[in-house]
Amino acid sequence: MKKYCKICQRYISKENQHCSKCNKCTTKHGNTYKHCDSCKECVKSSYVHCEVHNKCVPEIKSYIEISGKVCRCSGVDSEGEKSNKCFKCFGYGHRKRDCPGNS
Repeated sequence: MKKYCKICQRYISKENQHCSKCNKCTTKHGNTYKHCDSCKECVKSSYVHCEVHNKCVPEIKSYIEISGKVCRCSGVDSEGEKSNKCFKCFGYGHRKRDCPGNS
């Protein structure tokens, strides 16, 4: 179902609201969005803010801490370079074949 936003003058998904901070209706293909004050824009509801890279990213099971800030970017180090990420334990610094959990 859709509803009409009088401010944007368009139809949006019924789950979404007009964001007074962005002054937009945040709907794309029926997905719900939320406003991130750090990014100053609306992002997918499943996203979390990465303090290291100062952007919102998909939430993952694990994260690393760099210089007291939480990095939630999958497989990315503090310089934004891809790092080794284990697809078994979701830890960083090693790959699945070298995982300490292999027995």
